[in-house]
Amino acid sequence: MSPADRALADPASPVAVVRCYLDAFAGGDPDALAALVTDDFVNEHLSELGTGCVGRDEYRRRLPGFLAMFGELRYTVDTISALDRVGEVVARYRLTA
Repeated sequence: MSPADRALADPASPVAVVRCYLDAFAGGDPDALAALVTDDFVNEHLSELGTGCVGRDEYRRRLPGFLAMFGELRYTVDTISALDRVGEVVARYRLTA
């Protein structure tokens, strides 16, 4: 089952969607990753090296370059939780490449 299919199996769970999204990076497929975000997706970065963007189309456009910078990219989730605001999730993770 693809990450998008797993997320759609429980669309009421933003935590499940985020977990599937982070797992999808290991597959390296920009289309599969973009399928897991909304049209108005905001890619926010708190690190100095990250640059954010707004919108699925812009995010999809940037994914191939991001994925090409890393070999065997994967995210390991330390903690993940839904916020009180509907659809907002906070994830603490480790990126390994």
